[in-house]
Amino acid sequence: MEKEFITYNQALALKELGFDEPCFAFYTSKKFSNDMCLEPVTQKYNTEFNSHVNSSGSLVSAPLYQQAFRWFREKYGLFGYSYPNDYQKYGYRIVLVKNPENQELVYDWGTKDAPEEAELACLNKLIEIVKSK
Repeated sequence: MEKEFITYNQALALKELGFDEPCFAFYTSKKFSNDMCLEPVTQKYNTEFNSHVNSSGSLVSAPLYQQAFRWFREKYGLFGYSYPNDYQKYGYRIVLVKNPENQELVYDWGTKDAPEEAELACLNKLIEIVKSK
């Protein structure tokens, strides 16, 4: 299940960009260690807890990949996706489009071997683009 959540570094970057939405999990420091671990938000927590996670320095919301991509679409109008690279017969292409109606291309970047690598790279590029604005 952990593979459905964006990485800690991506979650931290989204937090810096203003991501403040309820999530199913959060990252926190492991006791007596600098490592980060993924903790589920149990049913006893509610939206107030998610707000606390986002305002806390030690807790970081852990959105799902689909939630992060949706957030970029809704907040910045950036559509990021990957698809099988039929032209080269291997790998997955990464594409970012600003306006899907006229297909205004923001970024078209090579290939990655696996779809998970492509999603990771695509989200990293979305973060980079928004940070540079």
